[in-house]
Amino acid sequence: MTERKRRVRIGRLTNVGQIASEIARVYRHARHGDIDSTEGYKLASILGVMAKCLEASELERRLNEIETVMLKREQPFKPRIVS
Repeated sequence: MTERKRRVRIGRLTNVGQIASEIARVYRHARHGDIDSTEGYKLASILGVMAKCLEASELERRLNEIETVMLKREQPFKPRIVS
């Protein structure tokens, strides 16, 4: 008899919080023996890379917004020196 794989529902992974929740879920499944710990490690590693990519993407987006605002200013940006 062949073992039938159970379909696992994966939620949206569009922000770091959702990825952290998924990592916690993988951890619980590995901890309870529902998945092999090696498989859990692989999945958690992939999720960690996804989180880093999302963070980098968010930083890039925010930096672009700052640059756009700075370029639209009439006067060039001069940092204030506080004594």
